[in-house]
Amino acid sequence: MISNQLITDVVVKQLFNSQDLAENFLSQKENLPSNLQNLQTIETDKAVSHIDVLISRYDNYPFYPDNNKFKELKSDLATLDFLLNKLAHIDAELDFDKKRYYISYISLRLYVNARELNDPNEINLYLDIAKNILESADVKDADENEKLLINNLGRNYCALYYFANFEPSPGCFSYCSKYLRDDLNYSKSQNMHNYITALTKYLCFCIDYIKDDIYRGSVIVNLEEFASYREDFVNTLIKYFQHKEAKKEILLRSALFFLNETALDIARDIKKNGAFDKALKTRIFVLTICMVKLLNKEEFDYRALFNVEHAYYKEESSSIIKNLSKYLSLLLCSQAEGAEEILRSVMAIYSNFKEYSKLMNHFYARALYLDANRYRCRRRITLSRINFVKSIKDIIPYKNEIVKLRKDIERYPIKALINYYNIELSRSDISQDAKNVFKINPLIIDINSYILKVKRIISDEIAEFKKNLEVTKQYETKSDYLKFFENEMSNVIKFASDTYLLQDLGKIYGDILDSYIKREELDYREDYTIKASKIKMAVVDVNPYFFALALLFSKLGKMRLIMDTDEIFKLGLKKKTLTESEKERIGKFFEYSIKYLNKCKDDTTVNWRQIGDIISNVRSPAESANGSAPIESRLIKIISAIINKITRQDADIVKLFNFLYDEAYLHAKREWSLDPILIYYLNRYMSKKGKISLKFELTGEKIEFAILRQTNSLILENIYQYARYILDKRSSEDTDVMAQMEELKEMNSESLIDAKGVRKNIAYLDVMKFLKSDKSVYYETKYLEYPDKIYIFDILANYLTAMGKTNLITTFKFVITQLMNNANKSNLKRIYFKQKNMDINQKYLIGIKDFMEYSAANQDKMLEDLRQEDFKIKIGFQSFNNTLVLSISNNFKIHGEEIRLINEAIYNSKRLGNLKDAYKRPVKSMEGDGLGIIMTFLFFRKIGLPRENFKMNVKENETVIKITVPFSFVSKEEEQTIAEEIAKEIDTIPMIPENINRLRRLLNDKEAKIEDIEKEVLMDPSLTADVLKMANSAYYTRLNAVRNIRDAIQILGTTAISNFILLSSSLRLLKDKVTQDRIEEIMKHSETAAFYANDLMRYKKLNLNVDDIYLATLLHDIGKIVVEGINPDIYKRIQQTMENKDLPIEVIEDIAGGLSHSLTGALLAKKWNFPDIVYEVIKCHHNPRTAENNPDAVFVVYLANAMTYFNKEKILFENIDMNVLEFLELNDKEKFNKLAVSLMESYNQKRK
Repeated sequence: MISNQLITDVVVKQLFNSQDLAENFLSQKENLPSNLQNLQTIETDKAVSHIDVLISRYDNYPFYPDNNKFKELKSDLATLDFLLNKLAHIDAELDFDKKRYYISYISLRLYVNARELNDPNEINLYLDIAKNILESADVKDADENEKLLINNLGRNYCALYYFANFEPSPGCFSYCSKYLRDDLNYSKSQNMHNYITALTKYLCFCIDYIKDDIYRGSVIVNLEEFASYREDFVNTLIKYFQHKEAKKEILLRSALFFLNETALDIARDIKKNGAFDKALKTRIFVLTICMVKLLNKEEFDYRALFNVEHAYYKEESSSIIKNLSKYLSLLLCSQAEGAEEILRSVMAIYSNFKEYSKLMNHFYARALYLDANRYRCRRRITLSRINFVKSIKDIIPYKNEIVKLRKDIERYPIKALINYYNIELSRSDISQDAKNVFKINPLIIDINSYILKVKRIISDEIAEFKKNLEVTKQYETKSDYLKFFENEMSNVIKFASDTYLLQDLGKIYGDILDSYIKREELDYREDYTIKASKIKMAVVDVNPYFFALALLFSKLGKMRLIMDTDEIFKLGLKKKTLTESEKERIGKFFEYSIKYLNKCKDDTTVNWRQIGDIISNVRSPAESANGSAPIESRLIKIISAIINKITRQDADIVKLFNFLYDEAYLHAKREWSLDPILIYYLNRYMSKKGKISLKFELTGEKIEFAILRQTNSLILENIYQYARYILDKRSSEDTDVMAQMEELKEMNSESLIDAKGVRKNIAYLDVMKFLKSDKSVYYETKYLEYPDKIYIFDILANYLTAMGKTNLITTFKFVITQLMNNANKSNLKRIYFKQKNMDINQKYLIGIKDFMEYSAANQDKMLEDLRQEDFKIKIGFQSFNNTLVLSISNNFKIHGEEIRLINEAIYNSKRLGNLKDAYKRPVKSMEGDGLGIIMTFLFFRKIGLPRENFKMNVKENETVIKITVPFSFVSKEEEQTIAEEIAKEIDTIPMIPENINRLRRLLNDKEAKIEDIEKEVLMDPSLTADVLKMANSAYYTRLNAVRNIRDAIQILGTTAISNFILLSSSLRLLKDKVTQDRIEEIMKHSETAAFYANDLMRYKKLNLNVDDIYLATLLHDIGKIVVEGINPDIYKRIQQTMENKDLPIEVIEDIAGGLSHSLTGALLAKKWNFPDIVYEVIKCHHNPRTAENNPDAVFVVYLANAMTYFNKEKILFENIDMNVLEFLELNDKEKFNKLAVSLMESYNQKRK
């Protein structure tokens, strides 16, 4: 099936919301049909009808539109652009026909691009869209219309992919053959027209690769499989020739296969023997005659196409050649449809015959004429030209034609055309040096035209200058300087045309920065790593094309300066002899250079403003207090210096780069004139090139030289000084908190463990004193066990309470738990590596693979060994300047990989919107998913604590993590916004049925009779069963079972029955949201909580309505059914996190992107008009302090719910709200534990 969502996501959003396409559409509006303006206000139905007409024109397959029909197709596509764009924005719901429109439109776009092959960006756009559709569509369950649609799309996708991306590789062959075979299988089930066409395409496709296999000696095509398809093709073709409705164009293209197949045999012979069998030439001649006869609809025996023993081949050679001459003449004059196809095949084969080399000119000219007027296809034209060039035997005409061909291919660079050209070039008889000269490099394709354009600008302007200026002494001097300039430009072009110049720049530049950070042990400096990352990305993002253009144009202004200056003699002076003002005047030639860019602004594929910025900054220092020059500007400056020093003989070539390093830093200005890292890179690159040739600027004579690589400690120190400078001076707007480490001042501190090793009893009043006196305390141990953690929790709770931050206790308990667990793990790692006798610094990545499994199995032994070591964990509480600083440290420097994992988790947390996003992340580390740190930062974001308040400081002998909490810190108000999907989901849930509301009104009517109520209930058997089931639950303890509705009403009362009915109807409305098993699981938990709530009311002697509490407790988790129904996988992860992190569910939900089941349930309760007490219990049962009208009821249900999780060991006592415990007089842990166990045992007994 082709889903509506697939079309929306893959086609509508990607295509009609594409900015590039939108701009393309706007640019095409002038060329749209004249009636398009009438479509501006077209109604949806009429738009759909118009689209259907246009799409239906091209339903027939195969179709071969000539140039006129192709123009009509493009015009229709322009109209479809407008109408489908309109449809996409006004009609989101798609039926099949509309899906057909979008997919057919993409299919036609693929076809058009396959013929034109002139816009790589557009080609890639439609290929990506088609690929996504093909990979996402489920064809198995599709009907015949959808299968046809998908097959046509796959067919055109394969054609464009192959035409644009052909390369002689198994991968390309395998990828394309899959779609071609799919087309074969599908076409076979349709009709013979389609099947013979599909077979022809597949076999011709294979021939391309078999031909390459022959030349390269590879085996990409399975020849046995090819032979099998060929046999099927021959049998099918025999039937098709006898078919009454056989189409000539299909017959012609199918028959041409045998001509191309024979060409393979010729290639094999030539490859093997250097020549080919004469019988093959005879076969070529006969097949050519048959092709022309078929073209002209003359009678002939079609069996001659595939039967080499046919009588046609046994005729006299003279007769065959005579007939061949006749039919070649007819072919050259033919206007018949398909003549160009035969001409191209004839050219490809006859180019191997020397005696027909002159005739190739006629074939070529005729093929070009027919292509231009009948069926213009860039791929076919290019292949024809390649075959024509192959036939040229004289080297001068050959070179002339191949240069023309290369330029045409480079004008619109398409990978496949470049590959065809380079492959045929590699098979030619010319020398390897000539092949290297003529070979197309993709980067050269982009800049070649501009090199020619710059040369033309130079020649035109110099010619104009010489034409208009009087012949004077100044004229002669300027002419000499213009010659110097031309020599200089020749040298510049050498660098600009070097496609490999920037190949390794990003890597080398980044390696040097990383090397400096590692050497200086600045790994913990997150500001350094972020800055380094940004610098590296800027270097990697250097566009080689733009750089080459900037380098080319940067020097053009010098030509204008020479022509216009009145101080021509000063141009020959060395810089050091010029005054600053003279340097400024001469340096203005860069301004002239930028003006030349205006000559090229019609080329919108280039960002000319960026090119101008690069040129304008060439004279700027690489780095100074005022900022930095673009990387391209710095490169041009150094390359210019290299060219000048070599070609003007200003420096010894051996010492060239030493001079550049010396000139890099200007001590007087305290700025870096040149970038030493780029000097290092260019020295390294040029030393690898071997012999380099340039021209002396003054004479134009060729100079050849080699560059030696220069590295020593002084050079390295120069480079590192520059690295330090840029990392210090560069701004970093998005510096992460991990990069803003500051040392907290040392403070007098007190241990929380006395001299005897006993924990001190720290009460609330003690903490108050610590805060007032800015006293710090710390707790030190080797491993934080459960009692240690509880002790730390109590200290933390006292501090936060004293600060008036009791609402943050749960959050910070979680945060400090994660930090304590990480500190424990760090200590255990060191023990693990010792027990494994491995150096943690040398073999961390190898050893850590088994750490998790090993520590789980051997923890007791590891703890025993840990007590003998000096690894320690210190937890500190420091207060000063109205802030509390929580710290936890290990007394060693953690490993770089551990730092990396922490940084990665912090980095991810910054980019995750909520916990739901975190769950979707793949776990990449062997040490866990980093969820604890991610959740920590999500909590900080939720409560409004700045990220900068989390700091890490890695020292040589200590690793410290600190969290700063200001006393004045105010947390954000609780968010009330529910995720959009939940709000929509609630809207779709029906209201409580009217019969239920009528029954509840009857139950609330004091005058109603029991028999009337009973009769109404009994009308719904399912409702009757639910009422009796709840009446016999453990909540209502009875000696005898309630067996009928009348008894239930009399014994339990109308309020209880009304509540039962409300509960039953609610669950029935939600039964399709999750599985029945999950609903029963939720209700089982709720029944347990309801029983606990009843006993808690009796324990506290609260005057609450038993029936209301029962209903409220049973419904308190009703929101889970809705939330889980929308995001079952995410909610399952929330449950796991609650258990793994010892954290209440409401805290996790709070950062999980609107997945609050409490708030969701409350919205549902409001929609269904639940009683106020039920509404408030549902809403506040995880946040009891927010209750306003019924706090007692909320407290009871909250604690009953918490007890169920406590008894299952899913939460800790410390995670339960202290206010609720105090209200119910259960704040003593032993007392609470005793009651919880008692309630669990009582409930289990009642259930029996």
